[in-house]
Amino acid sequence: MIRITKTTLFFIGLMAYIFTTACSQQSQSKVLNEVLTKDNISTIVEKVQSDKAVSKEQIDLLTNGIARLIDTPDSLYNKPLSQIIEEQKEFFRNSSINALSQSIARLELKNALTVEFSQKLKIDTDTLQADGVRFNMTNISGKEINLIKGEIRIVNKMNQLIKVRPIIYDKITFKAGDKVTQQELWPHDKTNQYDVALRNIEELIAFWVPETIGFSDGTKITLEPKK
Repeated sequence: MIRITKTTLFFIGLMAYIFTTACSQQSQSKVLNEVLTKDNISTIVEKVQSDKAVSKEQIDLLTNGIARLIDTPDSLYNKPLSQIIEEQKEFFRNSSINALSQSIARLELKNALTVEFSQKLKIDTDTLQADGVRFNMTNISGKEINLIKGEIRIVNKMNQLIKVRPIIYDKITFKAGDKVTQQELWPHDKTNQYDVALRNIEELIAFWVPETIGFSDGTKITLEPKK
């Protein structure tokens, strides 16, 4: 039986690390050290094309990095290709983090408030013509809400947008577990095809699109971009 000691395992791991590092250094293309200038754009492309040590991933990052800054070329010139690649990596990483943050925020907003639409409203009097919707809101967050911001979007069966109604309820006291009935009204414009469609089409679907929910403890969930 062959006994493998901790010392043997250490040296095996060390040799594997040295071998991997050496291979990585050997495969690193010297082209990536080239500095991009106004005068060498074409030659840079030729060098990248002919250098098999430049990976597809590096080419894609370089391509995207140049495309992203093409309208501000001064941000590209006098930089090594490796720097453009690293900056594009960081850009992609930040984009992914922002996408993750947005997804988490949408999930948190969904877990804080439910909105159920119950009725399309229509008012016709001698002095007023108005359209609207009635809906129920339930605070399922477990905390008191003091701010609700979002949109009501109304679409037809073909998913065509008919109406968008921004909503802001500020400085409210909406306790955890409470359910309230709200209604939103807006003036009817008989010259507006969408207002006419809203009145005449029976099968419409209303969606609640949340943006921000604030709580009395000072915390907030929001999809608004960070400054």
